[in-house]
Amino acid sequence: MSIAIEEVITKLSNFVYCFQIKLASGEALNLTNSNHAIKSEERVFSPNSGLDVKEAEFNDSAQNHIILEGIFEKNGIMTTMDLNNSIVKIIIYTDKLFEHFVTYYCTLYTQYDLNFKIYLKPETVKYNQTIINQYSKICKAVFGNSKCQIDKALYSGIYKVKEMLKESLRILDLDKENCYYNGGQIIFGKNHFSNKVLSNFSDDYIRRYYTKLC
Repeated sequence: MSIAIEEVITKLSNFVYCFQIKLASGEALNLTNSNHAIKSEERVFSPNSGLDVKEAEFNDSAQNHIILEGIFEKNGIMTTMDLNNSIVKIIIYTDKLFEHFVTYYCTLYTQYDLNFKIYLKPETVKYNQTIINQYSKICKAVFGNSKCQIDKALYSGIYKVKEMLKESLRILDLDKENCYYNGGQIIFGKNHFSNKVLSNFSDDYIRRYYTKLC
């Protein structure tokens, strides 16, 4: 076996999941499937509740889902907590690096005597539509203008460009699920020029085309 293959196998076998969970109540939890605490610069991920990914499916039909399982435990997830509609950011930790995997939403929370299951889906699946499609198709207003009165800043984000390709961008730490920004707009720098978003996928890629120069 080559050294390169051995390195890949070692890396894959040594990674752990970290979970940043924000409950609808506003309470925040930081957990990991590791058997010991994992420390980052900003927080400590606790091994309490033994939270782990038990099932995950990603496909082209937008039926992506993840199922987490764990046990009720003090300083972790307790029976008094309601995780429905919570936001769960999953991070992969390996070789002392933290890499964002996905941020999904709890659409179903099932409690048993000693354990629980958390069913996660992207926001677009949760609402069965993209952000823009949440508004009437017969509405004459333009999304985000004075007639629409929707604050686009609530659905926007500021990101650093990791790589520019011919027809796409690679964005650093893109924290939205696939298709979130479809049909939206990218503005570069201080409004120097903008692109229309054709699609965003694989967590950090955005397909685009130029629409104007400012």
